[in-house]
Amino acid sequence: MWKVDLKIFFKESWKKYGFVFLLVLVQCVGFRNLIQQYNTVNGQEWKLHFWDYVICFFQGTVPYTQSEGKETFNIPPYWSLYLIYFVLLIGKLTGQFSKKYEQQMLLRLKNRKQWWMESHLKIWLECMGYLAVTAIAFLVFSFCTKSAVEGINLELLKDYLGLEINKNNFRIFSMVLVFFVALLALTYIQYIVSLAINAVTGILVSIVILISSVYQIHPFLIGNYFMCIRQMMFAMDDVGFLTQGAVSVGIIFFMAVIGYQILKRKDLF
Repeated sequence: MWKVDLKIFFKESWKKYGFVFLLVLVQCVGFRNLIQQYNTVNGQEWKLHFWDYVICFFQGTVPYTQSEGKETFNIPPYWSLYLIYFVLLIGKLTGQFSKKYEQQMLLRLKNRKQWWMESHLKIWLECMGYLAVTAIAFLVFSFCTKSAVEGINLELLKDYLGLEINKNNFRIFSMVLVFFVALLALTYIQYIVSLAINAVTGILVSIVILISSVYQIHPFLIGNYFMCIRQMMFAMDDVGFLTQGAVSVGIIFFMAVIGYQILKRKDLF
């Protein structure tokens, strides 16, 4: 049964992840054009790397509660579209709970425990698939523009994006791992809320978490983990990747326990 789910997942992935691929490409093209203009005006010769595109995409913004002069509340457009689309994909997945045909098939083919384990598999596949397509889009653009895969232009990130990155404390692998675990945590929250109430409520809860994360920086607002600016601010407050990972794993475990309890008591089928 798991092999069947994997085949269906890979067969349908190209359809639902096409938007993500295009979104990344559009942002990369825009960023590259802006840097070229910046080089022309300022007489610079900065060259972009793979990780420069990634960091720009997930740059994020300064918390509204800490901004000078309290400027207009602003949500990063590409960042928000990227995560909201992911939330909608999860909402579509959890919306299958309400389909009578799906419920009948689940009841005939497997027991609740099997269904719960396969639900975990689907959650992990969605997260890994989403990030894999994102990485492929960045790699394709970097290859087409002959951008180096390794390295980060720290001067560019500081002067143009305002990101003062300490190279000694900036660990790419740790950041990517935290991003993945935090995305899993957000998915589990939405999944369990959808299981307890409905898919629409699950979508709304996830969007509220993301908006709240833009508004204020806090370790328990996991939307902060998806923004490089917040990562730098966390580092200054000694909230490292280990703490962020622990918070995300704790949320996943807590949500999984709640979901299993709901599953035992609620008449899903």
